[in-house]
Amino acid sequence: MIKYCKKCLFPNTKPDLFFDKNGICDSCNSANIKHGLADNETDKNINWETRKKELSNFINKKLDNNKSDYDCVVPVSGGKDSTWQVYVAKNILNLKVLAVTFDQFDQTKTGIHNLKILQEIGVDHFHITINPLVIKKLVKKGLEIIGDPYWVNHVGMFTVPINIASKFSVPIILYGENPQFEYGGPAESRSKMIMDRRWRQEFSGMRGLREEDMVDEEIELSDLTLL
Repeated sequence: MIKYCKKCLFPNTKPDLFFDKNGICDSCNSANIKHGLADNETDKNINWETRKKELSNFINKKLDNNKSDYDCVVPVSGGKDSTWQVYVAKNILNLKVLAVTFDQFDQTKTGIHNLKILQEIGVDHFHITINPLVIKKLVKKGLEIIGDPYWVNHVGMFTVPINIASKFSVPIILYGENPQFEYGGPAESRSKMIMDRRWRQEFSGMRGLREEDMVDEEIELSDLTLL
């Protein structure tokens, strides 16, 4: 039986969505935490001044011996959130930013416009396009195996920027959100601040598949280098 959040009507068909004893989904509870409205025993409201200091301390520590030409990589999809993230990183945090976009292959006019705004902000920008013939095969396999033609997009936006940061020895990667905190997920993934390999494989939209699961007579592991 489908269960709906009593507050926002989010259904439990969404993977990793959990409900509290009052029938409220953890996505709604996350919104309360951000806006200072949490009133249960397990959730604590975010102190944004404390969070700001933690971010500043983290950045200073990571940049103390930075030998890269860049201070941070900001993954940019073309959405308003990541575009704003670039602006904040450059103009408020005063960081040398390398914006990295994994091509989403069906970008909207608004998304294209938002990517062009990066030129106005004034940052270096890598727009990565993986072999389109390989992408077509991955889209088809994602649809056939797990019903998700966007599997490759989910994987790409959590791997391509990390690979680029590694190649250029950039010490910081600033993502715009923790999807499990924003849209629901297990407590350990909602509160985790570091996106390591385990987090990526379990919670970043890979739907239980790994890159090597896509290797067959049509796709070689070398085709998936950036993924």
